[in-house]
Amino acid sequence: MTQRFRPRLPRRAASLLAALLLAVIVAIPASGVALAQSPPADDITLVNKDRQMVERKKEGDFVARPIFSRQVSELYYSIRHPDTGEWITNTYRVQGSGKKLSEGWEYTFEYPALDEQPDLDPEQAFLLVLGVPRIGGGERHVFHALIPVHQPKGLWDRVLGALDPSRWARAAAGWLVQGAHGTLCGVVEGITGTEVADCGGTARGLMGDILTGTPPTLTYEHPFIQRAWTAVWAVTSGALMVILGWMGLSFIVQEHLGRHQSGWREMVPRLVLGLTAAASSLWWCALVIDVAHAVSQFIA
Repeated sequence: MTQRFRPRLPRRAASLLAALLLAVIVAIPASGVALAQSPPADDITLVNKDRQMVERKKEGDFVARPIFSRQVSELYYSIRHPDTGEWITNTYRVQGSGKKLSEGWEYTFEYPALDEQPDLDPEQAFLLVLGVPRIGGGERHVFHALIPVHQPKGLWDRVLGALDPSRWARAAAGWLVQGAHGTLCGVVEGITGTEVADCGGTARGLMGDILTGTPPTLTYEHPFIQRAWTAVWAVTSGALMVILGWMGLSFIVQEHLGRHQSGWREMVPRLVLGLTAAASSLWWCALVIDVAHAVSQFIA
C-alpha cells in the first residue's frame, strides 16, 4: 500500500498569513487612535503673579524670580515705563533651564547683567514684561510684573528714609492725586457723561490726561468749555454796555455840574481794550495752555 505525502508548507504559510492579517486589523484602530490624539497643551500661567517676584536693590538693580506652571524652553524680558509706556530696554534672553519647585518652575535672573543695559532709577517703579514662546509657534505668551521702588530694610536706612524730604514730597503728591481723583471724578462725569461707577476706567484715563497734561480736547476745545466761555462772553458784553451807558450819563451830569470830566480820548481806548481782551480771552488761554504743555513735555 502506497502512502501519500502531503506537503505541510501551504498550511504553515496560511497560518502565517492569517497571523499577519490579524496583526494588521488590530494595528489599524490603534494607529487611528494615535493619530487622533491632540498635540500637547500650551497652557502656561505665571504662578506668583499675585506675589512680589521682583526684589529691588538700593542702586536700582533688581533680582526677578518668576515661577511658571511648566518648564519653558526660552524666556525673554524687557522693561517699560509704567506711565508713558516707553520701552526702557531692549529684549533680553534669560540663561538657564530653571529650578523645579513644588508649585512650578522658577527662573531667576538679575538686572543689569550686561554693560549695555541702562541703569534704573531706584525711586521709580517700572514694568517688567516677560515673554514665553508658544509650543506650536506664533506669538509669545506675555506676562507683566511690577518692579517696585526700592524700600530700605535696615533700621538706620529706614530712619534716614523717613527723614528724606523728597519722600515726603512724593507721598504728599500721591495724596493730592488721590484726593483730586475723587473730586474730579464728579467733574469728569458731568463733562463727559461717564458714569461714576466707571470712574476707574474711562474717567480715570481722562483725569490722568488732565493731571499729567493739557490736552485741547479736554480743555479749550471741549464743547462744554466753549459753551461756558460763550455764556461768560455774553455777560461781559452786557457789562461793557452798562459801563458805556454809565460813562455817557456821567459826561452829561458832569457837564451840567461844571465838574472836570475825562475826555473821550481816555475812555474810548479803555473800552476798546476791555472789549478786545474779553473777545480774545479764549484764544489767549489756549495759547498759554499750549505753550505750557510744550515746555513741560520738552523738560520731561
